[in-house]
Amino acid sequence: MTLQHFNALNQEKQRWWVLERGVYLCNRKTRDFTVFLFQLDGFYIEIYFYNADDTVFLIKSFDDMDSLEPYLTQINLTPLLQ
Repeated sequence: MTLQHFNALNQEKQRWWVLERGVYLCNRKTRDFTVFLFQLDGFYIEIYFYNADDTVFLIKSFDDMDSLEPYLTQINLTPLLQ
């Protein structure tokens, strides 16, 4: 699966690929959404769920490291420094 192929799929098929083949990495919360981050075949996928009713608002895919910045504060570096 490539990023371009994933982006060409409809949302239902994107969800299937993420749930069946994606690797869950972490999540973050905003005022309105809980965002789950997955990795799939060399790219990343965020699934945005509305906090109010747990419905999917958006599935966003990317392969650039800058888009991972909101998750960097969740990485515990302490074990690496000992």
